[in-house]
Amino acid sequence: LPWGSSSPGAEAGGEVLFTLTGHDGEVRGVAWSPDGERLATSSADGTARLWDASTGEELLVLRGLSGDMRNVVWSPSGDRLVAGGGTILPIWDVSRRPLRLSGHTADVWDAQWSPDGRRIAFRQAHGSFTGSLWVRQLDQFEFIEIPETHGIIWYFWSADGQEIAFVRDDQLLAHNLSTGITRQILTGEGPFWGGSWSDQGVILLGMAGSIYRVPASGGTPEIVLAPEEGKTSWHSNPSFLPDDERFLFTSEVEEAGNTLPIVQVADLADPSRSRTLIKRAMDARWSNGHLVYGTEDGVLTAQRVDPDSLELIGTPFEIGRGMRADSRFGGYVGAD
Repeated sequence: LPWGSSSPGAEAGGEVLFTLTGHDGEVRGVAWSPDGERLATSSADGTARLWDASTGEELLVLRGLSGDMRNVVWSPSGDRLVAGGGTILPIWDVSRRPLRLSGHTADVWDAQWSPDGRRIAFRQAHGSFTGSLWVRQLDQFEFIEIPETHGIIWYFWSADGQEIAFVRDDQLLAHNLSTGITRQILTGEGPFWGGSWSDQGVILLGMAGSIYRVPASGGTPEIVLAPEEGKTSWHSNPSFLPDDERFLFTSEVEEAGNTLPIVQVADLADPSRSRTLIKRAMDARWSNGHLVYGTEDGVLTAQRVDPDSLELIGTPFEIGRGMRADSRFGGYVGAD
């Protein structure tokens, strides 16, 4: 398709291939396995479940915790799964043997594996969206609270997994997990709305309604994409695709007097030629040949795409409902 056009059938919706049934409570989280063959879900019923992504068959139920399971995320190797909630964050292998990360005094949110699979990071809740950042290396038993992270909302890993970036007040900071040193990347800017760090040392930021780039080493931010008068009113939540050149982002558009979220893609080489991928959708992430995104009515959805052309393949696949939808905080920042 030419740049600047929408893919046919890009409007969120379409035929549901199958529905994953088995949870007795709201679905709180979902994640594709790295090989794309399995799905993991976590639920308010206190279980996590593994599913065959091609058939919808339930493969495994992970139990052993009471209460709400809010987090679910695969390790890059696909042999471990973080699935837990409340003050406990277990790490499971496929044989159901949990390594329990316990001892927290508040709920744990937003678990993310480092790209090298050696560490797990999460936020310990302080409020409706804010928290402090904690990291554990898997071959060690100690949790480390990252200094100066009380009250943060956003964080993301460096491409090599050695640093973790976070937003505090009007600053973008990066903490080196080997040296223990926190450095400043950017200050005096914001507000910030999501970020992504490429293997080429480029950080993309949603900032004040536009997309900016800044060297990971620090420097002056350069605008990449600004809203276009009469077309878009806000850009946020950039996320690099695997080639580290193209990136996904969320925009807001006016249609028939309503503000609607859309997922777009652009290329750093010529970001002005952005195009719409999916309408009425937000906060898209690449996952093993799929785009995973939230819809404005709180449905977490996956859509197969061609990795080169990014043309949509087949129909969207509904993963879970009851997610909190917000085009600026993210399409599936948590459950209602």
